[in-house]
Amino acid sequence: MSLDALVDERDALAGLEFMHEVGREAKSTIRRYQFEPQDHPFGPGDSAFDTADGKQAGTVVAVDDLSGTIDLKRGDGSQREHPRALISQPPIDSRAMKGAMLRVADAAIEHGFGDPFPYP
Repeated sequence: MSLDALVDERDALAGLEFMHEVGREAKSTIRRYQFEPQDHPFGPGDSAFDTADGKQAGTVVAVDDLSGTIDLKRGDGSQREHPRALISQPPIDSRAMKGAMLRVADAAIEHGFGDPFPYP
């Protein structure tokens, strides 16, 4: 989805702009991002994933909806670009889902849906 479309999604936080670093914790840096007012699912302690690639962008340390800021803690070794939009969970890999459905179908063909069926 485009950044504009993600702004309207309750499951995302979009239009992030890096502001500055706000602190350190162990071997991590806490970075502050600004966003326009929007509904989102994030709170302190939540994992946030970058919509660009579905990989973890950091852990939410603080969110201030009035000032439109979110603080993310990321490891110092991270070479990742600053995220432009976040989601709370990455999408499920469709290959893994297809494989799981095939295993259930194969088990149903082999055993039927009776007692020995391994996926009740």
